[in-house]
Amino acid sequence: MLEYESQHVSEESQQSGQLLNKLKNRLAGVFGGKSNGNAQPETNTGRNDYNTQTPNKPAVRSTVKPDAIIEQTQKNTNGTSEKEEKEERKKERTTTTEVAEPAPIQESTELATPGIIKAKKRNIRESDKVAVSICIITSNQLSALKKCVHSILEHTVYSNYKLLIHTNACNDGTPQYLKHLAREYDFIHLTQSHEAEPHIQIYNNQIKTFPEDDIVLLSNQFTVSENWLTELLKTLTEQPKAGIIGSAIMFPNKKLREFGAKLNVNGEIDRIGTGNGLDRHGDVSETGFVSNEAMYLSRQTLRKTGLLDSKFQFTLFSGIDLCYSAKEYGINTLVTPNSVVITEQDQGFFPTDKKNNIDRKIDFTKFTEKHLGKVNGINWGLDNIKLTDIRKSLNNNFTDLNGKMIINGTQTINTSADKPHFDAIASYEDYLQLGEENIGVFRKRFEVEKMLSKTYFSAFRLPGHNQMVNKNVNYHVDDDRPFSIDGLKFPDFRNSLICDTTQTSSILRACSLLLNRYVDKNLPTCMMINELSAPLYAFYKKKIKTLNTCVFPHQEAIKSLKGIQVEKPAQLSFADGQFDLFISAEVLQFTPNYKQAFAEIYRCLKPGGTAILIMPFRLDQIQNEIRAVVNDSGSIKHLQTPLYFDDPALPKRQLLCFQQFGWEALNQLKASGFKEVKAHIIWSLYLGIMGDNVVITVQK
Repeated sequence: MLEYESQHVSEESQQSGQLLNKLKNRLAGVFGGKSNGNAQPETNTGRNDYNTQTPNKPAVRSTVKPDAIIEQTQKNTNGTSEKEEKEERKKERTTTTEVAEPAPIQESTELATPGIIKAKKRNIRESDKVAVSICIITSNQLSALKKCVHSILEHTVYSNYKLLIHTNACNDGTPQYLKHLAREYDFIHLTQSHEAEPHIQIYNNQIKTFPEDDIVLLSNQFTVSENWLTELLKTLTEQPKAGIIGSAIMFPNKKLREFGAKLNVNGEIDRIGTGNGLDRHGDVSETGFVSNEAMYLSRQTLRKTGLLDSKFQFTLFSGIDLCYSAKEYGINTLVTPNSVVITEQDQGFFPTDKKNNIDRKIDFTKFTEKHLGKVNGINWGLDNIKLTDIRKSLNNNFTDLNGKMIINGTQTINTSADKPHFDAIASYEDYLQLGEENIGVFRKRFEVEKMLSKTYFSAFRLPGHNQMVNKNVNYHVDDDRPFSIDGLKFPDFRNSLICDTTQTSSILRACSLLLNRYVDKNLPTCMMINELSAPLYAFYKKKIKTLNTCVFPHQEAIKSLKGIQVEKPAQLSFADGQFDLFISAEVLQFTPNYKQAFAEIYRCLKPGGTAILIMPFRLDQIQNEIRAVVNDSGSIKHLQTPLYFDDPALPKRQLLCFQQFGWEALNQLKASGFKEVKAHIIWSLYLGIMGDNVVITVQK
């Protein structure tokens, strides 16, 4: 048998019996059993072992000897030479699993450092179908590692597991100890690094070692209780949405260190149940995250989330990230009271020195950039937003770490607040997938608009940043509330939020963002803007010398408006292939023969030219909504209640809306000849772009 360092005792047989007796009695009073009164404090090692007896578990033998016994020529206490012992070991490895009789349990007041549990070759039970890799990293902590490994071998009833141990720059005899250990157990796999490596990298390598296995990340400072792994697997099986399971982490005094944890908006961590007894947490519970020191990860979860994210400084934050990433896929993180691990240390989650505090803030910033606004169970401070909060966040460029990071949460990818992204999608199916993946983002956008609508029943000004002039401004919302959702009246955010400086609405600034992408990359030689009252033209005419404009005719007889040419979208007077870029801004809904307008825009574009179309677009509607048509006689037939929009040149609400567009319009644009048709969803509280802002781009 393998023998290694331990405390010297006079008679080995007595010591072995004392060990088993002590292990049995220690846990009996902690996890459901009754103590027989024979367990004594462990004064010589500073460790409490908790164990219960399982009737169906094979008994094991323990051999504990001093260092002098590990010599090649020395015989053991039975007079067996090393050669004879090797032959005996060889025979044992070829036999079937056979229940060995336990050594006699004898009374003692001392407990030596536990030795390696010598077991016969393990047969994997047919019922234990899921393969599990238990991953441990150790760095010069041999005494703690021995206790950890001993408890796993002693208390893991579940048979289908491997033990993956990495020695990270160890020079305290740990590699030698583990080599002896690996010779005894073929399910123990060792790796080693002579220079210290990041733990995240090591864990990822261990996770990849057996690609089909479920994973347990376990601290070498922990010892495990009876059935700890069986209970983790049982919880995973019984909870359909579960993918990450944590053990209850306890101190030797039977008090909880934590029963799961949650992350607060300021980066602080709340450990759940600290100081409680386990009886106060009798049920399996959903939690924000569980410590990576005792974390079960199903392989199916890892296929969704990927490996631990190596961009974090702390392994803890990579574990937190994994739990919240899983949540965004609908996978729950649970903690079970039936799986218990023991620790003697309570060093907190983070070291407290100045450098580590800085690294911690860096990790939290990275975490918020990745997760803010998503469906992950974190209260990012949205519930009670006030206008003063928005102003405060604006002044901090929405990077405040103290609970006011409300802006980036409305973005669907990692961008800064002043550099919004564009969700370019080509079909209703793409939209549904986008909504499924970012439901939390869309919910948060709606909640921001809902908060403003509940707070302000009349006109108000909203602080923001206008990228057109690159400065902070106030956006004006009038007192009109044309929409009602669940009894609450909403402003028309899309066509309001008027900037005093540029006179642009929310949707026009969205168009401007998209326009800048094309203009910055390739200045068009000829560009046309067709709009109602020319606010875009007024802004861009000094920047783009090749810019032309025309306005929509609000009256049939008008040929020009303030010196600007008037054009009907369905009867454009321009030459074929005249423009590199054509912008149609809020005029197509007023054009009854809109399909002809699509064809006219196509005709006027150069090959490879691009058109940017702004028109009312219903994201939840497949078919166009035709509200009115023009009869052959020229009269208007209303199919629905007339809907009028404002025209700056006319009294209020005098432009009749003939149609609002749905996803059908994209197919109609393709039928007109355009080869690339995409819908861009643009929303940014920071930039004052709210409501359903959909901008269509097409390319000839």
